Order: sequence, then structure tokens, then C-alpha cells
Amino acid sequence: MADLTTNPGPATTVRRSRWIFAIGTTSLAAFAGLGLAILQFVQEFLYDQSAHMRTVGGVLFMLLGVVGICLPMVLLRQRRRFLSLRPSRQWLLAAGIPLAFASVLAVCWEASLRSANLILPRPFPPTAVVRYDPGDSRVEFRGGWKPVVGPGGHNDAEVRNGAEHFSSYLHQGFIRHPDRETIAIVGRAKKLNDETVQIILDVDAKEPVRFSVENLDDVAITRDGHPLGKSDSQSGTFQITITGRPKKHA
Repeated sequence: MADLTTNPGPATTVRRSRWIFAIGTTSLAAFAGLGLAILQFVQEFLYDQSAHMRTVGGVLFMLLGVVGICLPMVLLRQRRRFLSLRPSRQWLLAAGIPLAFASVLAVCWEASLRSANLILPRPFPPTAVVRYDPGDSRVEFRGGWKPVVGPGGHNDAEVRNGAEHFSSYLHQGFIRHPDRETIAIVGRAKKLNDETVQIILDVDAKEPVRFSVENLDDVAITRDGHPLGKSDSQSGTFQITITGRPKKHA
């Protein structure tokens, strides 16, 4: 086999050019994929907690972006074999490896946008903050790096039969399924004879959620009759009962 480092002839120079092109394009695709994977993990998964990055396609996109950095390393280990191939196959590999890698990433990305099935929970469980405010009581979703996690749905507080009724929803944040709900809360608040406030929440949570209360003192929170701490994450269909005394404002 010809030596590519001493006295290279025209044929050797051409082979070297094809090798440099192959390792260059493969490295470019690999580092671009790694950069995209890191960006999506930090921006979409951790910060925005986007649903599409928690689907099969989204997870595969991030994993393949990291694993793709091995492609130029594998090609370096197969340098002799690459140089022994016919020129047409060398060009095929030089262009085909990065194109195939980019195509697989594109397929995973598109799949993440179309899917509505999650395989990972939010990295930071949202907190349903119950704000007691007579005539305008509501539930706000907060958590993670952001003060509000996704669309808070709507609050439609109204008073019926001496009790204040309200509801709120948290959406998954799917790009192609923006109205898909992940947490639905229907609540009612009522002042009792001893001046305490009782708030009952009917919860349908498809992913874990924590609970917190504002504008009430001496708060007690129970789930189906069992005490619940502020740091406890809950999921499923259940009922939350909150009791406390309205804060006295100076």
C-alpha cells in the first residue's frame, strides 16, 4: 500500500483529499448533532420542559446527538480500510455517513413533534399554587426555572350556592397537540361557620404535581383524607382538601 506521508504522488494526493473530506464532513455532522442535542436538552427539556423532548422521538434525538460524536472516531480507526476502497465507495462514505446521520436526527425530530405519548416526566414537577382570594380564587401552575409552567389554562371563578367555584388546566405543551391537557383541577372554596376556609380540589393529574397555598394561615392539606406535604408529588385522579384561616391584611 502506498505511503501517504512521504513523496506522495498524484493518486496518493487525491486519496488523501478524499480522506480529509470524509473525516471533515463526518466530524462536522457529529459536532453539529452534539451541539443540537445539548441545546435541546438545556433549552427544551430542562428550561421549557417541552413535551416533545420527553417523547420517544425527542429522547432518541438527544441520545443520538451525543452518541454521534463516536462517528469520526470510528472512521479514524477504519482509515486503512477506507483508503483501500475504490474511489466511488470512498465518496459514497464521505457523503453518505453525515447525510445518513442527519437524516436519522431529522426523523427523530419529526417524530417528537407528531407524538403525543410521553416516556419521561417533567424534570421539575410543577406546583399547583392555590390562591385564595374571595371572588377571584384560582390555581396557578409554577415550577422549574420558570415562574409559570406552560399555559395555565383558564380560571372561571364564580359563586354558586354560597361556594366559590373555579377550574384550571395545565397543557402538555405539545407543538402539534397544543390543547392536550396533563393536569386538570376543578375546585370549590367555602367559608365555614368558624371563619375557616375549606377548599376542595378534584384533580386529574397525568403527571406528578405538588400543591401549595397562598393567602391562608394554619394550612392543612390532605389527599383523600391523608395528610399531604408541600414537597410530595402526586399523580392520578384524587381529591385534595385544604383548610386554613384567611390572612389578615394590615
